[in-house]
Amino acid sequence: MLSRGLVVGDSGSGAPELRENSRYNADGRTIAGSYDIGVDVLSVIVEAPDFEGDSCLHYPVISLIDRFDLYMRGVPGVRSVTSVAGIGKLVISAFNEGNLRWRALPRSEVGLSTGSRAFEPALGLNTEGCRAMAIVAAAAYDAAHAHPDAEVRAQNEAFYEFMVPLVKGYSTEMSLEVTSLGVQVHGGMGFIEETGAAQHYRDAKILTIYEGTTAIQANDLVGRKTLRDGGQTAKAIAQQVANTVAELKKNGSVDALAVAARLDAARQAFVDVVEFMAAEKDPNAVYAGSVPYLMLAGNLMAGWQLARALLVAQAELARGEDTAFMQSKIAVARFYAEHMLSKAPGMRDSIVAGAASVTALPLEAF
Repeated sequence: MLSRGLVVGDSGSGAPELRENSRYNADGRTIAGSYDIGVDVLSVIVEAPDFEGDSCLHYPVISLIDRFDLYMRGVPGVRSVTSVAGIGKLVISAFNEGNLRWRALPRSEVGLSTGSRAFEPALGLNTEGCRAMAIVAAAAYDAAHAHPDAEVRAQNEAFYEFMVPLVKGYSTEMSLEVTSLGVQVHGGMGFIEETGAAQHYRDAKILTIYEGTTAIQANDLVGRKTLRDGGQTAKAIAQQVANTVAELKKNGSVDALAVAARLDAARQAFVDVVEFMAAEKDPNAVYAGSVPYLMLAGNLMAGWQLARALLVAQAELARGEDTAFMQSKIAVARFYAEHMLSKAPGMRDSIVAGAASVTALPLEAF
């Protein structure tokens, strides 16, 4: 965008971080010139400080965004526009059998919540847990390289290395689940191209492949990250989780105790699997459960970070800081514990006791 000669953002074509003749930029020019699509994206963030709570539930705000959406669709060179207002109208219409008469913005907060809260970021439990896991791994990477204490550097390096296959494997598997639910939320309209939900679903599939397939990440987690030291790194991480469980119990609130119970059960399931893998002599029995182990470990790590967030949120809530946001953090942590972490013991059972059935059928049977 240009304003009185001041350049704001990316005013050129392609990715400015790359050379003009790079393969990515060359492909981008070819795609844009040959097909009726573009590869450049301009994101516009709307701030509404004069409105309390969720700004998207105030008609004057969402109506202004809707008008901006309509205006941008008429700007030469703009290929497509996606806005919270447009998505909200699609969702409201989808909830009413796709009837076009319902593709409008209600003036009430309750009506607007039907469209906007289907995409409420605070309720994206898998996404929030995976993001927290990635941030913690990134912080450990920084500490592994920059901390002045050599022992702390070594501890953080071991933790980071353990987390890498989880960030890659578990998070990408969760992207498939999240985008699949996104299609489901739209009903039949999600299956067609109009909403864009199906495109996100297709795009998410490649994530489980080109970062190293999920099975490769799982084999790395088992062989190089767990069994290499007899499970000591994994057990050390489990002890950190146990410390958080103790903090939750000490907190004593109803939410903290509910999360503590599920987090501790998931931690014990994780430890049981680590001990099984370290003691098992048959490598086929160990690797038969490699992908479920990755999913169990990723689930535990994500739930652990949300539990830590609950403790911080309750402390901030007691100080009167950003009440709505802190309450959402607490609610997310408890929901995740009761509906996601609760799956961990079953996954443990399938790994520890289910290896024989994985290899029971001969190759000729397939």
